[in-house]
Amino acid sequence: MGSAGKFCCFLIGALLLWACNDAQVEKMRGNRNSSLSHEARVDELDTDLGLGHLVPATAFSKHTVLVLDSGFDVEHEVFKDKLAATYQVRCVEQKPVGAELTGFETSDKALKAALLAVYREKDTGCRIERGVTFRSSPRFEEMSSKRDSWNEAVRKKTLTKKFLEFDKIKEILSGEKGKYLYHGTATAGLVAYQNPKTSLVFLQDQYFVESNAMDDLSNKRCPTQANVDQWVTAHQDEEVRKAFIEAPLSVYEVNLRNIMKKHSVTLVNYSAGREVRPLLETIYEKLKCGKLKLKEQYKTFALLEREREVFRRKKGFYKDADPLWIQAAGNEGAYLKGVEDSLDCSDHPNNRIVVGSAGISGGTSTFSNSGTCVDIYTLGEKVVVAAPSNFLRIDDGTSYSAPLTVRFLTENTVPSLKPPLMIEFLMKEKDTSGRLQGSKLPQELSYEKREQSIEVYALANAENSDSQIATVPEKRLNMREIRKFMQSTFR
Repeated sequence: MGSAGKFCCFLIGALLLWACNDAQVEKMRGNRNSSLSHEARVDELDTDLGLGHLVPATAFSKHTVLVLDSGFDVEHEVFKDKLAATYQVRCVEQKPVGAELTGFETSDKALKAALLAVYREKDTGCRIERGVTFRSSPRFEEMSSKRDSWNEAVRKKTLTKKFLEFDKIKEILSGEKGKYLYHGTATAGLVAYQNPKTSLVFLQDQYFVESNAMDDLSNKRCPTQANVDQWVTAHQDEEVRKAFIEAPLSVYEVNLRNIMKKHSVTLVNYSAGREVRPLLETIYEKLKCGKLKLKEQYKTFALLEREREVFRRKKGFYKDADPLWIQAAGNEGAYLKGVEDSLDCSDHPNNRIVVGSAGISGGTSTFSNSGTCVDIYTLGEKVVVAAPSNFLRIDDGTSYSAPLTVRFLTENTVPSLKPPLMIEFLMKEKDTSGRLQGSKLPQELSYEKREQSIEVYALANAENSDSQIATVPEKRLNMREIRKFMQSTFR
């Protein structure tokens, strides 16, 4: 999902719980709780940031969009007079319960005890702090004299491999093989570009892009189908179900709720997500773990999440902090039928939609996830996006379909419109194929020149294009989901 991006290893965390006993659970609980004391810091997020380049959000006249991503160049000209606040996520290094053990097998009783310990405990592993940190390549400076001509070629759709210093600029814009992260600059820039109807809040979470699925799972012991089935059975226990549904908000979730209240956030761009079941099963098979069947586990966990959402709404947890979440569908090219295929399926309360990618002519992108889990398709091919030092680049991915959808809503709805009504409006704007037509978006945000060859476009595109993460080794994960067993973000 484009950086993001934002989750496949919830299964690993779950299966590691098999090896726990009561004493070990207590040991790990102590380690996790003593690592951070954040309660005093939560309310501090209600104070002003005091950063000179930020401007107050004007929630009554424009939408306030929270962009949850990584790699924000706050000095980029596209964000001038649009930033309301910047924040970043901080997490402590911690192992899931039982991660120090080598085996998965455990008794039903021990598994239940471990699950109850996790669900009943307030998670203090991650918090939100003010400000963002950003690093860009020092090589941008050496190419600064070429920037205006490069950007003009991108805007006029005349960029070719004959452009002077083409290869050097392409390498720098791609982040130099993952050394630098620019994804948030690109996604947020699509919302901000010449858009006076929005102010932005950046929430930087570097854990979206720190690792990949194959690396994280390759040094783990393979789970068995019996492990998976035992997990499903354990979550049919009423005591475990109740603990999961009534789990306290984490410090991260409380922080996020306070930020949304403070800035009157109306929309959230989330160009990330959790791994789809077909990909996770494929990864395990490639690692020679056998053909695991995870459908029941996905379905069980997804339904529990829905019940927890209903419980939290009844308790008023989201009062004055209930924006519409716009989420990228993902780039695995998978057909997703329901929650048994994706934990981010559109079977959810009316505060989130899932966006797939379409080409400028309307066809669904080959890399885009699709199916009944996807609510709408928006441009995600050959998108002109912002890069550090005021450069432009061309990229693909559902990561860009999501912010373009956010942009459309900021330009065509009032901030006071509630999420269900915004969704209703958006669904009426899509065509019979489920696509938001390209004509409803600024044409200069699309790099489309039909006579241009595929070969030339591929050269112009960044090396770490989102569309390339359909190849398993490059698939990016949200590391918080790896560190903490099935922790869900506030939605």
